[in-house]
Order: sequence, then structure tokens, then C-alpha cells
Amino acid sequence: MSDFKSIRLSLRLAILLQLNSARPVSLSESALADGLKIAGLFRGQKNLLSELDYLEMKKFIESSFNELSKSFKRYKLTLAGIEYLENEGY
Repeated sequence: MSDFKSIRLSLRLAILLQLNSARPVSLSESALADGLKIAGLFRGQKNLLSELDYLEMKKFIESSFNELSKSFKRYKLTLAGIEYLENEGY
């Protein structure tokens, strides 16, 4: 497996695990970015948004707009995301 692919998989897994830990609460992009920075996986906001879009297309996460500030998205793990993590042993 290439280093690039390995990094992307690690990034996606870290996002899913953060959202799993926060369940049933949703997290903002900035909270997810902070967690990735702590883990040493943050590769920029554009990269984060790309991975969030991918996970949403795969139906592992869903996004909604913040009720207090409609310009901010929040992300939440879906049932498919929970099942994926459980099947992977997390």
C-alpha cells in the first residue's frame, strides 16, 4: 500500500473514531481538525473537507447545519459508520 493511501485511510479512520466517541453528539469541522492535529494527521482544511465528503458519499457520516449559526456544518456518525467500525473491531 502506498504511503498516500495509508495516510488517507488513517485520516478517515481517525474521523470516524472521533465521531464515534462523540456519539450521539455531532462535531464541527474545527473540532475534527483539532483532533486530527493532535493525532498528527491533519493535512489542511481542503484535505479534511475532501475526506468528509468521501465519508458522506459512502453514507458513513451525515452533515447538518448548526442551529445557532447556519453557516457551520456539523458531522455525525450514521448507522453504516457505526457498523463499519464494529466490523473492523473498534
